Amino acid sequence: MLRRSRIKCIHMKTHTRFFLPLVLSSLAFVACSSATESDEPSENPGEAISPIIGGTASDASQNSVVLLTHTTSQTSTSYSYDSCTGILLAPKLVLTAHHCVAPADSSVSCYSDGTPAGGGNVGASYSPSTLYVHTGQTMPANPTTSYNARGAQVLTDGSTNLCNHDIALIVLDTAITNMPISPVRLDSDVKVGESVTAVGWGLTSQGASSLPSVRQERTGLTVLAVGPGSMPPNEFELGESVCSGDSGGPAFSAANAVLGVVSRGGACQGSSARQIYTKLSPFKSLILSGYQLAGAQPWYENNSNPNLSSPDAGTPSTPPASSGTPAVDLQQLCVDTINGYRATRGLPALARWTSAESCVTKAASTDIAKNIPHSTFPECLGGGGGTQSECTGWPMPIDQSITKCLAQMWAGGSAAMTSSKYTKVACGYAASADEKTYWATQDFQ
Repeated sequence: MLRRSRIKCIHMKTHTRFFLPLVLSSLAFVACSSATESDEPSENPGEAISPIIGGTASDASQNSVVLLTHTTSQTSTSYSYDSCTGILLAPKLVLTAHHCVAPADSSVSCYSDGTPAGGGNVGASYSPSTLYVHTGQTMPANPTTSYNARGAQVLTDGSTNLCNHDIALIVLDTAITNMPISPVRLDSDVKVGESVTAVGWGLTSQGASSLPSVRQERTGLTVLAVGPGSMPPNEFELGESVCSGDSGGPAFSAANAVLGVVSRGGACQGSSARQIYTKLSPFKSLILSGYQLAGAQPWYENNSNPNLSSPDAGTPSTPPASSGTPAVDLQQLCVDTINGYRATRGLPALARWTSAESCVTKAASTDIAKNIPHSTFPECLGGGGGTQSECTGWPMPIDQSITKCLAQMWAGGSAAMTSSKYTKVACGYAASADEKTYWATQDFQ
């Protein structure tokens, strides 16, 4: 069972109500309202319920957790939408489940090696503009009108099945600057026995009568199993915790970092309940590409937030106006950016070719001095086959504009970045004499 909820709201003359067929085909009725209709209560008013089994109200400190809706239809008298949960990783970046941003089978079964056993097929992503993000602790009256941002771009790893791959990112059209963002765990695995917190907007049980009026959380949950082994390598398992509508919601570590997102589960309640999350760490390249496209740097677990003047603020601090040598690893930034784009097409990540970096840096210096692109190619390939791409005359600072150059290359269909025959890449940089511009060279082999 997938943990997404589907809502249909029909406006009537004296009252309104949701008609909610869940993925499990259960029904619920919830009151809703419209500014153009009467405020009389419906015949079956919704009641506030805990969406996470055994949950309590989630306070403002967890406002990085957002409500995500996808409009399926809208007329002057009614609207329909799917409901999920998401997490703000940056003011313009939301993390969620793949099945929250694309049509998918309503059930999925996976073998322990991560291959599909049945169902779980997922189609092309929805139009980003039909994905709405709602912040705060309370349910909006009309999610198709009272939203904080919409999608501008959807990122997945290109998988056509949810098994072992139920994760996605949404780059937003508008920065959400008045809400906290969450750090992530990308460099280490989830651990069996680890204590986590679940937060989300889902139902309290299969028989619940409404979506919640207030976002909920449940603390002190224990990780029961982690793949690989008895379950897919990219997944981990909790017991009784989440239910329909919590899809895409986070499991937070003790350090409040996101470990994974809700994918699916069986029964919501009882000792036999088992809920499956997709880990973040296996999708590091995809997530880093999202940060790049959103104009932010990743905030790693147990580190300070590199983007913000305050870890609890939503407004990025102003980067230095000029510096040709920022305090970041420019070669690694180049490799991570390229791999982030490759991940969106399911292409394997390229290794950082460190032994060639000094040669490629020298090549960039020669090219900028001569003002001739590729003037020394293929000198750094050592007699092996390969190719080269180059950013020429881009403005300082390098760390801010190299990602824009690589984005332009990717959008232009760069054969080097999109090829499956290369396994490694070396990046080099050279500044102009006046230190106002630079050239960046990338050798692929």
